[in-house]
Amino acid sequence: MTKNVIDTLAKAGFTRIFWGFESGSQRVVDLMKKAFRLTDAVRIISDCSHAGMYQYLPVLVGFPGETPEDLAETVDFIIQFRETPRLHFYQPSPVLVRTNAELYEHYRDFGLANNEVLHWQDVAGTNTYMVRLARCFVASQAQGNPELTPAGVVCMDYLSQNLNDPAVANDLYHLLRSLFDRSDSAAAFVNHVSHAYRTASRIDFRIRSAFDGISGSRGAVSMVKSLMYDPARFKRIARFIHRRMLNLAAKTRPTGKTGGVQNRTAVQASTDPLLECWMSTNKNSSRLRELIVGMTLDALQRLRLKHHPSTMPKQS
Repeated sequence: MTKNVIDTLAKAGFTRIFWGFESGSQRVVDLMKKAFRLTDAVRIISDCSHAGMYQYLPVLVGFPGETPEDLAETVDFIIQFRETPRLHFYQPSPVLVRTNAELYEHYRDFGLANNEVLHWQDVAGTNTYMVRLARCFVASQAQGNPELTPAGVVCMDYLSQNLNDPAVANDLYHLLRSLFDRSDSAAAFVNHVSHAYRTASRIDFRIRSAFDGISGSRGAVSMVKSLMYDPARFKRIARFIHRRMLNLAAKTRPTGKTGGVQNRTAVQASTDPLLECWMSTNKNSSRLRELIVGMTLDALQRLRLKHHPSTMPKQS
């Protein structure tokens, strides 16, 4: 579509257009078999905006074959162009395997273990429903959190799942790392993960300390008596035990709706000590969830400043 065609459409009263965009990664666009180049899309979006047209772009997350690095490209694209006049990105949503679609009919050709609408996963177990929800959380902040602040966080329920699931934890690590890398802020990512690890270690130490001395019956009686007069402490310990039981159950049972295929995540023994620290932390604790939200917003803020330096806060 040339600029002359766009100007002609605008003069004829054409005011709104819905693009089948769906990804900011050329590799994923090609996997979707969409016949367009992102370089052309950028030019057309700019021309339509200058012509006064309203544009609507859907974003799909987790297409078979999409990697965390691919999604980082899409998030980067959203941050770069979301302030374009009259351009609107729809809230990112996970890919559905709909009946009669090519993805449904030929799911094995796309490397899927099953063709369930929501709970499909790939054969490797790295692209699961829970992984896609975590990805949607990150992408949704780029689309729906204008100032990228904690007060503006959207779709927090996407992050209410088991973040200690190996596939989810591994995918989130590489997604956030890719976002920091794209803004040339690798050191900031290391600082975030190190801080999360230290925080988790302090939390675990406090919990372990709460159980000191209960190996003997006298210690157990003392512990019970102290908890009777400290309901808040009792609730904290009960929540901790509950989370540990859930995590243990999640690690020992099949993933469920996977067509009989267990989640065989590609998380391998890693030589990356930072990844090992990340995988060892209890990311289901409320404090660690807060830190993950903070990491996400910091990564997006850095991308925003990279593309729009004028948004940098003025020094007083």
